Amino acid sequence: MTSAISRTNRENSIRLRPLLSFYVIGLVRIGGRFPRLPPGFRRAKLLSMEEKKATRPLAKAQSVARYLGLCDKMIYKLANSGELPSVRIGASIRFDWRDVEAFADKHRVGGDK
Repeated sequence: MTSAISRTNRENSIRLRPLLSFYVIGLVRIGGRFPRLPPGFRRAKLLSMEEKKATRPLAKAQSVARYLGLCDKMIYKLANSGELPSVRIGASIRFDWRDVEAFADKHRVGGDK
């Protein structure tokens, strides 16, 4: 009796495997061809590097501090003095990654600027 149950489970898992691999992993070649996309499914638009940078969310002070290798207090001081451009939303401070990279480029020492 256990062999009949295990055989049924094995058959079900074999039947479901292509579907699971398609939805979890992405497009997987099954039986020599790619499966069709489900109705209503849209392919992701490939973005250029500039578009990716423009669509990044605003960063918290901790993320900027980690990126620049500074402590959180220094990031807040730079933001309050206006040296590092920031966005204030209520009591919180957020940073645009393009401004953070421009700040780092501006303070680069040596080499080509």
